[in-house]
Amino acid sequence: MIIFGTRYYGKVDEVPGLFHVATRFLHIWFIPLIPLGSILILAKSGNSIHGAKIPLSFKSILIAWLRAAVLAAAFSAAFASIYTFANAKDWAANPHQKPAQTTGPIGVPPRQPGASQAPSSQQDLIGVYIVASVEAALGVVFAALAFALWKLAFFRRASYARALVLADHIKITDEGRIMIERAYGRLLPEQAQAALSQALKDREELAALEQEPEAAS
Repeated sequence: MIIFGTRYYGKVDEVPGLFHVATRFLHIWFIPLIPLGSILILAKSGNSIHGAKIPLSFKSILIAWLRAAVLAAAFSAAFASIYTFANAKDWAANPHQKPAQTTGPIGVPPRQPGASQAPSSQQDLIGVYIVASVEAALGVVFAALAFALWKLAFFRRASYARALVLADHIKITDEGRIMIERAYGRLLPEQAQAALSQALKDREELAALEQEPEAAS
């Protein structure tokens, strides 16, 4: 059974409390393959997404592919390490050796492998454990890289300039712009609260002015 369809991957350019960017991919077995379009996601409720289409985000596409690749590498390395550890004694007991030479030039006896050419089982076991340890270390490195790609602000958060560009795509309100300024530390909490109160007051006054002509008519 093959599982395929479309899903959103590559969550990037996040502005906490407002929006983030993701890209819709054609996937097979939940591995993102072909990007179909990027979207600025404003809210999610179950499988329902509220947002606005934006031009393809190459950052989102690249991050989605990188996250899938490092996760696959981490699982592969972990599986290889477990498999190697589990079979270490069997492999050490039956090491692969090159077959001895059975024929040689006339007058020259066949060459037989010397004792130094056949490593002991203990040496083989140590070698197998070293290989398994290297595989485990690679699994940890790839897992740490996957964590970084998901959690570090460098990969996840939008820059201030990028946040303003994305805000223009959705014609964000004054309140939304104030929240952006607050998210990037350009306004102190009390300044942001005062600005939000003023924006709300201005909105109410504008609504009242718009209703006056209707009342006069």
